Amino acid sequence: MMSEFPIDLDLSASSSESIVEILTSYFSSLNDNQIQKAINHVFILFQQKPYLGAVVYQKLASQYQQQNRVDLAIDLYRYSIQLNPKFELSYYELGNIYAQLKNWETAINTYYKILDFKPNSGHIYERIAEVYYQQENWQKARFYYQKAIELQPNLWFSFYKLGEIYYRQQDWLEAIATYRISTYQKSDFPWSYFRLGECFAAVENYQESAQNYEKSVELLPDFYWVYQALGKVYLKLEFWEKAVSLYQRATQLELDYYCCYQDLAYAYLRLGNWNQALENYNKAVELKIELSPQNQQWRELLSQFKEHPLQLNNTIDHPKSIKVFLPFPISSTLFSPNSYFVIEQLKNHYIEFTHNPEKADLIIADNLKVLELFGYKYQQSKKYLLYTEEPRFDINFSKKISLNQINIHIMNIYTQDVFINNYTCCIWHQRVEAVNQSLPLLKETDFNRKKRKKVVTLITKKHNATLLREGKNIDLNTLRCEIALIGYYLGRVDIYGQGWEEGVSLEDSRDGDWTIRKFEILQDYHFNLCFENTIAPYYCTEKIWDAIIAGCLPIYYGGERSTIYEDFPPNSFIDYCQFNSPLELFNYIDQMKWSEYEYRMNLCIDTFNKMAKVMKENQYLIPKRVDCLIKTIINIFT
Repeated sequence: MMSEFPIDLDLSASSSESIVEILTSYFSSLNDNQIQKAINHVFILFQQKPYLGAVVYQKLASQYQQQNRVDLAIDLYRYSIQLNPKFELSYYELGNIYAQLKNWETAINTYYKILDFKPNSGHIYERIAEVYYQQENWQKARFYYQKAIELQPNLWFSFYKLGEIYYRQQDWLEAIATYRISTYQKSDFPWSYFRLGECFAAVENYQESAQNYEKSVELLPDFYWVYQALGKVYLKLEFWEKAVSLYQRATQLELDYYCCYQDLAYAYLRLGNWNQALENYNKAVELKIELSPQNQQWRELLSQFKEHPLQLNNTIDHPKSIKVFLPFPISSTLFSPNSYFVIEQLKNHYIEFTHNPEKADLIIADNLKVLELFGYKYQQSKKYLLYTEEPRFDINFSKKISLNQINIHIMNIYTQDVFINNYTCCIWHQRVEAVNQSLPLLKETDFNRKKRKKVVTLITKKHNATLLREGKNIDLNTLRCEIALIGYYLGRVDIYGQGWEEGVSLEDSRDGDWTIRKFEILQDYHFNLCFENTIAPYYCTEKIWDAIIAGCLPIYYGGERSTIYEDFPPNSFIDYCQFNSPLELFNYIDQMKWSEYEYRMNLCIDTFNKMAKVMKENQYLIPKRVDCLIKTIINIFT
């Protein structure tokens, strides 16, 4: 038993480091009970210099915590706090101990003590969020992570953990946005890229998925799982050789990593390497993998696989007049019963509509299944045309496909004979007033808008599938939602639209006249994020034009070789193609001078006025679009 402390501590001359060294040496010969008594004795001495004592106890506690002598560490942290009730580090480390012990409530209360004297400590909210995260209380964890970010926007780990919450809830777009911000702030953390790869794969944006998995591989070169995940993405992209290389690497790192062999076999199959394909199918079976029905068929038929080309007979006598049947109305000016000009033009080329499919030479529909149904009935005795004006109604890129030995001819936005310039796609009948009179150039008063230098976007949050053309993703919905969310979290973007998490969208109703409401919203902002749904030549809807009408500088994206520049001069609208990331875009906007804004905006207004003149003088381009339809119909029968 110790009646008095045998070491003489000169508190006036000693530093905290030297005192800790002396006490550590002395405590090394004592058991835990004796150490606690010594701690009590020294505590009395430290009443003379409480702030020094608080530091000494904190450092001793940290040492014992590392040695996993948790009870001693807790006592020391408590003494440290008694000596200095505003010693943040001791509260913080004590809270961490309670969290490790899963004493959740005590941990949270300990962290909250710091907020009593440092209410704007974002990293403390991050720790509280982490406790709720460990309890899988996603709602509270999300709230505290968002609070942490609000106070300290550079907390990359909070963005990452928010991504983890959204990932668990399969809210892929929110997850993408928060993971993306975490990579901006900490570019060497591999798991953010890995998760981004998974999220982009979930929304079928395989190009972005591959890029992020590649970055993860760069940072985690020996992690076999990421090779397998990247291999799956390259299967989707039909990059068979890359997929083979990645699966081989995964199996080298983990010999019996059974997930690889079935996919590796399929990649070899697509490369025409039948022996290797069969070898890997057999390896999968040896490892007790249940092959999918399709892969089981490939395994059984590999040695017998032969091509059976279709023999089509396309000869038909050219009729004196071509009779067209529409099974259902087609949503297009060209097929409206009231489009008398269109009907007359068709008649002038001996093309007439009939209500009797038996008498029809050509059946036109905007749904492939409808044409398939008529094809079963009439076979090659009739011709078939699929006509669509929306990017997702039909995603064929060629002008003719074969379906059940029947030729289906195609007119859509990808065949470039539906829309013939950057303004035939617009819904102009709702904007006649703007088209019929020139827009005035920008005035100084237009700079005084409610939302100074802020970006607005009006989009519905939805998960579109990837749409690949020539190996590139031409779908833009995921990208624009990602940019909008990143801008929202950075405080740069206001979002209007349906489908967003509660609190993200300022307004989601489209009741009444949405066009009028849209212009009311745009007039409060300087910038409008207004990407199209899809990249395609001349697929330019009302979005960019509405922004200009409302005096809002468009942030637009039409792909690397966009036809939009046939009308717009360079440096007019803001082209997202010129930026490497949303963060780069928003930083550019922050630094933009009003002189540049005025210059760009007036170039856009001038482009709009020229477009409106062409539209009026050419009857809204309807005659030229009818010419495309007539040419296609005649070619079908030639």
